[in-house]
Amino acid sequence: MEKMEIPVRFLTPAFLGDAEQQGAWRSPPFKALLRQWWRVAVAKSFNYDHAEIMEKEGLLFGHANSRSATKSQLKIRLSDWKLGDLPNNTWPRKDFEQVITGKDGKNRVDSDLYLGYGPIIPQNKKLNTPKSLKNPPAIGTEQINKLTIFWENSSSSESASVKDALLLTQWFGTLGSRGRNGWGSLFFSNDEIPSMPQNGHKLFGNVLRNWQECMANEWPHAIGKDKSGPLIWLTEPLQDWRKIMSRLAVIKVDVRRAAKKFRFTGLGQIGGIHLLGYPAGKDWELKEFKSLQTEPRLASQLRFKAVRDGEMLRGMIFHVPACFPDSLFKKLAPPQQKWLKEHELEIWSAVHRTLDTHTKLQKRGGVKQ
Repeated sequence: MEKMEIPVRFLTPAFLGDAEQQGAWRSPPFKALLRQWWRVAVAKSFNYDHAEIMEKEGLLFGHANSRSATKSQLKIRLSDWKLGDLPNNTWPRKDFEQVITGKDGKNRVDSDLYLGYGPIIPQNKKLNTPKSLKNPPAIGTEQINKLTIFWENSSSSESASVKDALLLTQWFGTLGSRGRNGWGSLFFSNDEIPSMPQNGHKLFGNVLRNWQECMANEWPHAIGKDKSGPLIWLTEPLQDWRKIMSRLAVIKVDVRRAAKKFRFTGLGQIGGIHLLGYPAGKDWELKEFKSLQTEPRLASQLRFKAVRDGEMLRGMIFHVPACFPDSLFKKLAPPQQKWLKEHELEIWSAVHRTLDTHTKLQKRGGVKQ
């Protein structure tokens, strides 16, 4: 049996709920995250065949298929399932920059609320209540736990795939509510697990794929790249997570603004903003989706994370490309389907250009260490 023990913490607060929805350390989300990045780690070796990958994943991580249920060969434990250490009364309410979300410059929102709406509740002037956490406490950035991973004796390739998945989790992994916006940015305190993607690293090269080729699949299986290199963008080094989240909020506003320039016709119709996730805001509700008994949800392909760079932090944006899910595509009216097929690549190209030319971002790509 192989075993790894890794000190773990978050570089940004995590909204990782327990049974009572309070912020608490729990091992199941860590295993689920490792599974996600394991798929990316091995995808190329299986020629991006989803069925083969899922079959292999079930043998390693276990699955509950009623006809052929298998027990997981890999187990994950945390040394402590403790509550988070960041209650409402210590949330840094006034430490965030405001972002301008309206064209007229009047709509201003605190960055933490903009990126964390849901787990963070806005101020209520009528009730005289301040901005607060919905289900305190959150897990703060100073709380450290120990993650133990052990798996049954397996082939060298299986062992390597687990270690590759750990490395990708370090580079790209977030946990908890609003994790795609950078909350719950995971960090392993282990010198053998570099904190950021590295130029020349074999694994880094293996998980890159031309982003337009990625659009043939509707599941996350690679980090996108174009002619200029990986679709990864980094902020300059900043001192603390508050500045990181403020910077990422500004960038997200600009990305959404670029996507909003694309729309089929008018209100209630498909637009570029829907490729960044759904729901997309009250003004961007889709008629076809709103009429369903359960409104669909679509996670963003464009992900945000905080990463460690020496004693500083950087904000990182990266694209995990996939096509618009077929299950949602079929719910659109035929004219909207046609429009989306004709404009999907154009919309993503516009998003990439926005990030390429953004004054708050530095050259994309792996970082030499």
